[in-house]
Amino acid sequence: MPIDKYYLKNDFVNTNIELSNLDNSIETQIQNIIKSTKRELCNSNRRVDLTKLKTYTIDSQETEDLDDAISIDLSKRDPVIWIHIADVASLISVNSPIDLEARKRFSTLYLAESIRPMLPDVIVQNHLSLKSKTICPALSASVTLNEYGDITSNSLTYSWIKPNYQLTYEEAEELIELEPIEEAELSILSKMLVHRTDWRVRRGAVVLEQPQGKFLIENQKATIKITEPSKSRRMISEAMILMGSVVAQFASDNDLFIPYRAQAKTNLPSNEELSKLEYGPVRNAAIKKRLRKGVICTKPKEHFSLGLDKYVQVTSPIRRYTDLLTHHQILLVKNNKQPLNENEIDQILRETDKSSRNAISICNQNREDCLQKWLKDNEGTTLNGLFLIWLRADYNIALIHITEIAMDLPMKLKSNENIKNGSKVKIRIKNTNTNENQFTLIAFE
Repeated sequence: MPIDKYYLKNDFVNTNIELSNLDNSIETQIQNIIKSTKRELCNSNRRVDLTKLKTYTIDSQETEDLDDAISIDLSKRDPVIWIHIADVASLISVNSPIDLEARKRFSTLYLAESIRPMLPDVIVQNHLSLKSKTICPALSASVTLNEYGDITSNSLTYSWIKPNYQLTYEEAEELIELEPIEEAELSILSKMLVHRTDWRVRRGAVVLEQPQGKFLIENQKATIKITEPSKSRRMISEAMILMGSVVAQFASDNDLFIPYRAQAKTNLPSNEELSKLEYGPVRNAAIKKRLRKGVICTKPKEHFSLGLDKYVQVTSPIRRYTDLLTHHQILLVKNNKQPLNENEIDQILRETDKSSRNAISICNQNREDCLQKWLKDNEGTTLNGLFLIWLRADYNIALIHITEIAMDLPMKLKSNENIKNGSKVKIRIKNTNTNENQFTLIAFE
């Protein structure tokens, strides 16, 4: 049965992805959704009309699955920040065939040469994605902040929105920097959310920024796209964290079991220690080495590095199943229906744990394949690196930041003498197995 067409956005090349068996029930659900309008699928009577708000979606140029947007209402005495998330749960109910399939996939996989979507692309593009100039169903949070960045009031409601602008991060950055009078909203939003970041930092939040490299496959060759930190990216990141904080508080107030994200406290390097380390990858590595692993739990707990008492990821229901699961719980309680109990949520999280590990494995293997392609194309090149931390000092295996590709990669040093955090190293690309065409990175002082 040719149902794969609903899930494969691009041709897969050497990804070894085993697709789930898709049956007639999924086909039927897809067709029912396709034949219906958004207003038929979503309960219009309980939705607030926010289509008059100037609303922005901001993402990378290549992104098609737009599941978040932001607005600001300046007509009130205190400006109101609005954060809108695609209302996936109203179209795809919990334990429906498409929901169960999404649970198996766990997340959309953005591989170097292809995309494996969590939800059928035809539904995402026609009914879920927050497209510009289109009226879309959303779960919206309104938030007011005081001058210190603390929340003074908030609400969570279902809405209709109409994104006015579909911007790239670069376009949003220009509006924030130039602050044109007729388009002042983004600049005001950016400044308000900087106050919110400062509020979290005062509570112990850790903000780690550095350029990030990502592999892409273009014309059978591995290329690298480097993303630099920017005001527009900080603004969107902080807005999404704010949404996660509001939803976590709503769930806690309503005794909802959801997949909260938590992280235990830890002792970070002192300010004196950090002052001796170069800002960026070197300092970040020293901090990340001390941070404890984040966990998912069904009851609210502190998230140390975010500086929050409780938090949940909720802003990517098109792309991440645990986000969609939280949306299911909110919808059930908002509709005065019985939400899933703790045992049911625990069971789902156990099911998705294997799916999550499988998705991570696929992405890691894809990254390694791309690295090998890139190394082959650049054999003999000498690169610049920074020593970050020892992974296995007894074997001289270290984590090195490679400046040219903005990636932190493990590799073996010739010696561990006279090496300290931030030491500059030179790295050669070498073919270590000519029979299998296997390349590696060799670091030396």
